[in-house]
Amino acid sequence: MDFLAQMKKKAQARQATIVLPESKDERILQATSRILREKIARIILLGNVEKIKEQAKSLSLDLSQAQMIDPQVDPQADIYIKKYYEKRKSKGMTEQAARGLLLTNPIFYGAMLVAEGVADGMVAGITAPTADTFRAAYHCVGIKENVNIVSSFFVMILPEGNASIGEAGVLFMSDCGVVPDPNAQELSD
Repeated sequence: MDFLAQMKKKAQARQATIVLPESKDERILQATSRILREKIARIILLGNVEKIKEQAKSLSLDLSQAQMIDPQVDPQADIYIKKYYEKRKSKGMTEQAARGLLLTNPIFYGAMLVAEGVADGMVAGITAPTADTFRAAYHCVGIKENVNIVSSFFVMILPEGNASIGEAGVLFMSDCGVVPDPNAQELSD
């Protein structure tokens, strides 16, 4: 079984809830349709629900199994705003600024859904820079105690005929986005 098939099988068994905050992008809606069709995960899409449904209809996509949350009208929004404010007030965050950020930046709102256990994870960065995605995760979810460094990686699966590169055509790239030039201590951490 190839790497991607193994990952799909594990995801199907786990049935995690994943929030996708960049629902304005057609690729996100297409991926959502496929994820739901293949029963890989449960999905939460963030954005204007009517616009998401309109775009899905225009693309002939069935997103009926996705949960859709519009932060602007979500009854839980005030709870997330207050919790975000509490996390960041020592850094100068005001409640008004927290409200503005969470209601206008779906990546931060999605990160708060993860922080509050509504979602198990978030996939973002198709329209936002890595730094913005990382900042949302760091500010909202944070890092575990005794963790000294946050790192990232991505997996590249090469097209057929490239099995001699990497491990059967699968490459793990780390750390290209967060700590691209680690020192010895950072690398060991």
